[in-house]
Amino acid sequence: MLLGGRIPLAAAATCVVALQSAQRSLTSVIFAIDDTYTEGEHFNDYTGFMERASGHLPASESSAPAEALQRLVVDRVTLRYPGRPLPAVDDVSLTIEAGQTVAFVGENGSGKSTLAAVIAGLREATSGAVTWNGRPLADYDPDDVGARIAVVSQDFHQWPFSAATNIALGDMRGEPDVDRLEAAAARAVAHDMILDLPYGYDTLLDRTFANGQDLSGGQWQRITAARGFYRTADLLVMDEPSSALDPRAEDALFQAIRDRHGVATTILITHRLANVRHADRIYVLHLGRLVESGTHDELLAAAGRYAELFTLQASGYHG
Repeated sequence: MLLGGRIPLAAAATCVVALQSAQRSLTSVIFAIDDTYTEGEHFNDYTGFMERASGHLPASESSAPAEALQRLVVDRVTLRYPGRPLPAVDDVSLTIEAGQTVAFVGENGSGKSTLAAVIAGLREATSGAVTWNGRPLADYDPDDVGARIAVVSQDFHQWPFSAATNIALGDMRGEPDVDRLEAAAARAVAHDMILDLPYGYDTLLDRTFANGQDLSGGQWQRITAARGFYRTADLLVMDEPSSALDPRAEDALFQAIRDRHGVATTILITHRLANVRHADRIYVLHLGRLVESGTHDELLAAAGRYAELFTLQASGYHG
């Protein structure tokens, strides 16, 4: 048509440009549709995960509020993990009174952390029951009884938020309270450390962000402990809270834990047996079973597994 003179050169050029533009637009649409489909598949994965997760949430037929803890009883609790021949916790029974500090000790794999997770409602026992003031823990509303329990795990999370937000995650029932934040940080030996950061409590704890900061393992452990102290909990579970702390920070942290004695209940899990000498009751686990219990002096006098482990550690300090 152009050669025959039926359309002018300018019109022909305009048609070519229009076709090229349409081709690019069509290509963009195709890629957009493909991206939408791909993202839709990811969304299906998400919704499927949420549906499966809902089946693992603890069921509750009661909305009655959980009263302040007076007595917690573990009654013949057993927990088995799929595919493992031996139970992680095997027919354990014990009683914890309000205001007590108790310790779970034993070698790796003895079931300490698993038992604590069952008590805190984070895992469901295969058999047996945990009662809170005489009522099965499973009967309470999970959110209500969960508000009375705080857990400081050895596998702590390093959230990419500010120092203040990282601590406030310990209790999300209201707006963060500055005085409570600082008090919790002080008990966890984290307050001065946080003030030394470029922006104090507002410092972002992730190098991904501008002016973000990295923390050492010990510093993160202080933040995690502060998160546990921030929640005003009847029951505080401290699972290896000082494994990355220097001696001075560790001593101050355990002093804060001892200050809870008679005021609130604490379950302490640690391999450093010198830190459990003041516990009201020490429970010794081995291969999932409760093999000994008593005070520090009683267990030393019994000359059993606890005495063996304590003597072994003490010998390292005396050469």
